[in-house]
Amino acid sequence: MAWGLVLETGHQIPTLDEALSLIGDTCLVVLNLQEFDLEGLKAVLAKQPKGNLLAYGVDPEVVDEVVDATGIAGYANISQTRLFETETPLQILETWSEVIGDELVLAHVKRVRHITPELLERAEQLGVKLSVSGYGKEDIALGDKGDQSAWLETLDSGAMVYWTTIPDQLLEVLWDK
Repeated sequence: MAWGLVLETGHQIPTLDEALSLIGDTCLVVLNLQEFDLEGLKAVLAKQPKGNLLAYGVDPEVVDEVVDATGIAGYANISQTRLFETETPLQILETWSEVIGDELVLAHVKRVRHITPELLERAEQLGVKLSVSGYGKEDIALGDKGDQSAWLETLDSGAMVYWTTIPDQLLEVLWDK
């Protein structure tokens, strides 16, 4: 898993093993499963605490394979993707739950409008927390105009995890709330 990539500054990008060793269990780590070597990933994760690690992806079969092989929890993208072109987030959550089972702990939607009362209720029944992106109107309004209203709506949506490109500004909104 060591690629030996070097930044323009001359600093080498740490391997996953080096990064996880440095982090330990001090923060949540989301492993975005796009291209990876399962055997190499298993070897790296065997040496690490697992309580703060999540396997994230758009394909439940891939995430399930990693969850089963490594013992880390699953994090689902329940937005419409090439695998789920016509299903609603609620239907996609059901599919993920059938594949991953109790190891599914977090599910992500792209927009706050996708968080419906039915989705919140079903997620709670399954013991799954929701996350939502604020990359769109929320970050634009707050970052460009100082307008907190879109983020305040998102923060009241029932989601527990928020994706943002402007974390410092979002933290100020949270502190003021």
